[in-house]
Amino acid sequence: EQINQDRSFVISPYYIKTDKKVMKRLMGVFDGHAKLGEKVSEYSVSALPQLLSKKLEVILDAATDASSSSDQKQEQQTQDDHHPKAEIRQALSETFIELD
Repeated sequence: EQINQDRSFVISPYYIKTDKKVMKRLMGVFDGHAKLGEKVSEYSVSALPQLLSKKLEVILDAATDASSSSDQKQEQQTQDDHHPKAEIRQALSETFIELD
């Protein structure tokens, strides 16, 4: 009899730090294959949220520090210029590579 090797998770709401203004969700699906595939997908389900959270916390702390370190006019300019979307994409990519 074959073991179901697939695993998934849903974390909702998914809050990073104290930002509770917008509800976020973190979801993952892991398709296990071959010998011990269920172990690999189980590890990914447990490790990915923790690894990603640590990386996102650093990114969002930097964005918050950048926006709070200047006067109101400069603050608006900093917020407009510093969108961490690219850093978040990089964090996702790095997290998957670390799990691999």
